[in-house]
Amino acid sequence: MKNAAAVYTQSLGKTGTSYNKGKKGYAYAYAILDGEKYYKLGTDQYITVMHNSAVYSKNLKKTTSSVAAGKKILTFGRTTIKNKKYYQTGYNSFISASNVDGTTRTLKKNAYVYKKSKGKAVRYKNSVLKQNSQQQTYGSAVSIKGKKYYIIGVGKYVAKSDFK
Repeated sequence: MKNAAAVYTQSLGKTGTSYNKGKKGYAYAYAILDGEKYYKLGTDQYITVMHNSAVYSKNLKKTTSSVAAGKKILTFGRTTIKNKKYYQTGYNSFISASNVDGTTRTLKKNAYVYKKSKGKAVRYKNSVLKQNSQQQTYGSAVSIKGKKYYIIGVGKYVAKSDFK
C-alpha cells in the first residue's frame, strides 16, 4: 500500500482493520463508489464443490479448467452475471453457484441413495430418504447408464424421477 488504508464493508462501513503503509495485499477487483476507488480484498472463504464444475471467464466463456466434486477451494464471494449466480474463484475465474449451494427439491416418494460403481448406479448402504422430505441437489442431473440422477452429496445420487 502506498499509504495506510482502512478496510471497509461492502456498505462502506469501517471494519476496524487497516493496512499499514508498505504492506502488501491482494486485491482482485475494484469499484468506484462516490468518485472513490475501492479495491475488493480476499475474504478467506472456502467452499466445497459438490458437482464437477467448469470454470468460466467473466464473459461466461468456458476455460480449459474445471473443479472436481469434493474439492475445497478459496472463493472471493458470489456475484451475478447475466442473471445467474457464480462464485469468483480467482481473477476472471468463476464457477456456477448451483454446483456449490444446490437447489432444494422435495421427494415425491421414498427414494434410495446411490453411488457410482464400475460405471453404474448401486445402492449406497441401506440409505432411504422419506417421501416429502426436502433434499439439496447440486447442479443439473447427471446420466448414469442412461438414467438421470441428481447429486445430493459427493458421490451420492438420487434418481431424478423420485423428485416432484
